[in-house]
Formats: sequence, C-alpha cells, structure tokens
Amino acid sequence: MKILILANTENFKSGWGRYSLDLAHALQNKGHKTATVEGLQKPLSYLRSPLRVFVDVYRVRRMVRTFRPDVVHVTVEPYLFLLPLIPSQRRVVLTVHGTYSYTVAHTSRRLSFLYRPWFRWALRHVDQIIAVSDYTKKHLLACAGYDGISLPPITVIPNGIDVEAYRFVERAPLQSRKRILMVGVLRPHKGARESIAALVRYRARYGDDFEYHVVGSYVEGEEYMRLLRADIARGGLTDCVLFRGKVSDNELQKEYAEADLFLMLSTVVKTDSGRRFEGFGLVYLEANACGVPTIGSAEGGSCEAVKDGVSGFVIDAHNPDAVAERIHEVFNGAIDRRQARAWAEAHNINELAGDVLKLYE
Repeated sequence: MKILILANTENFKSGWGRYSLDLAHALQNKGHKTATVEGLQKPLSYLRSPLRVFVDVYRVRRMVRTFRPDVVHVTVEPYLFLLPLIPSQRRVVLTVHGTYSYTVAHTSRRLSFLYRPWFRWALRHVDQIIAVSDYTKKHLLACAGYDGISLPPITVIPNGIDVEAYRFVERAPLQSRKRILMVGVLRPHKGARESIAALVRYRARYGDDFEYHVVGSYVEGEEYMRLLRADIARGGLTDCVLFRGKVSDNELQKEYAEADLFLMLSTVVKTDSGRRFEGFGLVYLEANACGVPTIGSAEGGSCEAVKDGVSGFVIDAHNPDAVAERIHEVFNGAIDRRQARAWAEAHNINELAGDVLKLYE
C-alpha cells in the first residue's frame, strides 16, 4: 500500500512531527511505502491566511500524480484545508491531536465567512478520523455538534512512540539533588505555573533538594514568562529551576536518562479562539520509555497518557498540596521504573500502526 502523509517534514521535533515521522517508519517496517510533501508552509500559517493553502496546492497535486497513493493521511490538522483542492479518488484519513482538532475555531476571525464553509467542504473529503484520545474525540464531537457540522466516523487510537529509540535506565544516576523534568513549549495550557506552585509546596514540606529542568521553546518577555518567573522568585525557587530551551535529540535523551520524575500538569485553557489543551502527550510516554515515572493532570487528554499508580500519577493540577505529596511518593519509590517502561511498550507505534492500517482498508 502507498500512503501519502501530509505533515510538515521540517518540524519533526514537534508533537505533530514526531507522530508523523514515527508512524511513517512503522508503516514502512510493515512493508508499505510512504511519502511526504517537501516544503509545505508552516501549518499554523494556514489559519491566518488562506492564501498559504494555495501556495502548497501545486506541490501536493504533483506528489499525488507522481506517487499515486492509495491513502492520503493528514497527520497535521490544518493541512485538512488542502483536501478539496487535490484529486480525491483515494481513501483519506485525518488524525486529530488536541488544541487544533476543531481547526476552524482557530482560524482568522475576520475571515470566518470563508473558513467555515471551507472547513465543512474539507471534511466531506475525509473517510475516517483518528482521535489520539477519548478527550479529543469528545471535544471534536461537541464542537461539531454545536456548529451543526457532520463528521465522518471517529476511532480512538492513542499516540505511540518508537520505544526502542529510548534507552531504559533501571535507576536514575545518583545526584546531589533530585531531577524533575518537563518537556514542552511554554504556554499556559502546558501547566508550568501549576507545576511551580506544587514545587513551592514541596519545598516548604520536604526541602529544596531538587532541580526542575524545563526543556522547550519560550519567548522571554512574554506575559506568561513574566508571570512564571515572578512565581519562581516569589516561591524561592530561583536556584531550583533551569530553563534549557530547545535541545538536540541527544541532549533530550540525556535529560530523560538523568530524570527522577517527569512533571507536566497540562490544563484546559479557554481562549477567544477556543480551548487549548493537551490531546494526549507523547512526552509522558517518552519519559516512561526511559523508566521515568510521570505526573500528569486529570484535565484534557494527558490523563490517558499516564496510567495512574503504574506509570505515574494523575492528579488535580490545581491542588498543589496533592501534587507535592505525589512528588514525594515518587521520590520514595512509589512507581516501579520497569512498570513505567512496560506502559510505554504498550504504546509501541509499531503495534499501533496495525490499527491505523485497518482504517486504510
């Protein structure tokens, strides 16, 4: 079978990109051919200017003519807007991840008169939707129902990772301070401020024998970063928090390998353009694959990426005392690192790709 994957091939470090890359490799391992379209515009640019879509149409149509796919799989939601403009005599599958699952809610408001009918038109070209979590599926159904938009069948297939790409560490290396890790772009729905609040409580109860490493892009000077830094200073954590920014794959592997705990308290944030939330959270599985216990929020889809009491803990992100207690429990061996690895292995993309293949038929 030949599958054309519509994804931004220049950004495979994002959640979108990692999912697309690992799925493509898993399909190839099963004997299928995959292809992507080089040079597509950044997906979020589609939501600000519909002209961006027309820039990419020629590239996609040319790939369809030359590759002649049996299936077109849109793994990055904004590329959905390309579908009405390319030949459609093939099966089309769309994966929806999280915030942008109901894509039209995040388009330019002044151009909504154009985007909304276009969104309906694009959905008519989709045969099957894959949602990466039950939460994402329910969110999509609720939004579509409110707008009176019909959807194709939706199947939940959780996110998966290439487990073998992550080195299992039986025991975190001995360090003078416990190492807590977060991986993700610093935006309100990622829950960094909620994590800091919990760490302030942890410090008050158990001491400051920890470091919180934050890996991911951020913009210094933005309001959220100013608030976050103020929280850190007010809580006396200035010497405990390290912002790493973007790192290489090798550096990220090292961060995972040296972590005692992965902490990311994702929340659901309401904005003028809809909800922002974590649809699942590959990073929880990546941490588990290295044997690192995780603590995630009960909000959004991240609670489906953490098996409570087995791979880590699911907790109310807005209860810092409860989070602090869970951190203490993890540091005292409440979660078996081998069980954390087993949870990641249960989400091996090579196995989950088989479920995706059934939807191509």
